[in-house]
Amino acid sequence: MALTFSYRKLTYFFALWCGSWIVLQMLALQYTFGFGWRTSFVDAAVTNLIIAFAGYDMILVMKYYQPRQIIRIAMSIGLAFIAVFAIHHLTLLLINETNEYVVFLDKSLFIRGLYIWLMIALVSALTWVWFALLEHQESDNRTLAAEKLAREAELSRLRQQLQPHFLFNSLNSISALSGTKPEE
Repeated sequence: MALTFSYRKLTYFFALWCGSWIVLQMLALQYTFGFGWRTSFVDAAVTNLIIAFAGYDMILVMKYYQPRQIIRIAMSIGLAFIAVFAIHHLTLLLINETNEYVVFLDKSLFIRGLYIWLMIALVSALTWVWFALLEHQESDNRTLAAEKLAREAELSRLRQQLQPHFLFNSLNSISALSGTKPEE
């Protein structure tokens, strides 16, 4: 059974992946740290949507350009810094919470930065594998198409050789029969 790769499937998988992380982080904030549902949801949604945007940026880069590994790492670190900055400011803007959440947010920025970098690096690696497999599949399809064309060209060449030979043999048989048995 052949695997089929498409950009649409990658996008659906990525959206499902982000949604599941929103739910997991929301539940962790709710039950581990005791924040309310609204605070937990806003924090999880902002964090994971910004990670999703950063990851989607990596997917777009990988779709059109296959940078070397060191460039992918540098891009993921840069995106992680930008994401941490954005998360910090957006969550403080959206959550009118007590000092307890602000202290939690400030203390968790380093861990969030590592988490974000790991997620972006994971997206980068998975996307690199995805597009490498896609490129390999396209290469196999081109090879199969070239082999098919080569077979068709060989059959056509054989047909072209066979037609004059058949005509020559038919005329030769008629010539032989007309000399030995003219009535047939």
